[in-house]
Amino acid sequence: MLEAYGAELVEVPLSAADANGSMQVARMQKASELASLIPSAWYPCQHKNPHNPDAHVFFTAREIETAFGGAPDVIVVGVSTAGQLGGISRYFKKHYPATRIVGVDVAGSVVFGTPPHPYKMTGLGLSFVPPNFDPTVLDAAYSVNDRLAFSVCHALARSEGLLLGASTGAIVAAALAYGARNSNRQRMVLLNPDRGDRYLETVYNRTWLEEQGIDLLQEPELTATINSLAPVPKNILLQRSEQ
Repeated sequence: MLEAYGAELVEVPLSAADANGSMQVARMQKASELASLIPSAWYPCQHKNPHNPDAHVFFTAREIETAFGGAPDVIVVGVSTAGQLGGISRYFKKHYPATRIVGVDVAGSVVFGTPPHPYKMTGLGLSFVPPNFDPTVLDAAYSVNDRLAFSVCHALARSEGLLLGASTGAIVAAALAYGARNSNRQRMVLLNPDRGDRYLETVYNRTWLEEQGIDLLQEPELTATINSLAPVPKNILLQRSEQ
């Protein structure tokens, strides 16, 4: 797709991965290097750009506000660069402080202060804490492993006809887990980062899943696993605000 738009692809070797197999830092370093070598090039660096959240203050948050004629009760957002999370939370905490913000990350990522380990998820997870991440805006945070996230993706495709990306599986799992802990009816917004057709060779490929040792959860185990998913303890999460 990138080549169809006329881009020249520069690959970063797998040997540049960190101890947990993450390629993100190596890719960022390569992008910075290319920007310094290519005349008139600019690397926006969404992971470290302080203006990243601004787009979500001015556009995404207001789009949610317009759709709801005010504010939903809960907004569930994947962390990733923390730009989307930061911008949306900034707007709603100012104008609708009763709206709860729930953050979601993949198990193995270090952003929430949970133990790092390898994971297969793309779209969520970092081996460092992005500068735009502020844990104090979160009313709850969930760390979701690959197996649960991918299982939810397959369940959504079968039962709802929604073919969605891997990170959306984690976001839906966290939203359902959060809802299960709150008995009152709630209007919730779940932000879906991308489509599932980008994952036909991985998340939706049974052979690939077997090669990764990922056995998908089926009902009733899937619902039971979602309902037992606990949020990241506040003391662990808030350590991020002190670092």
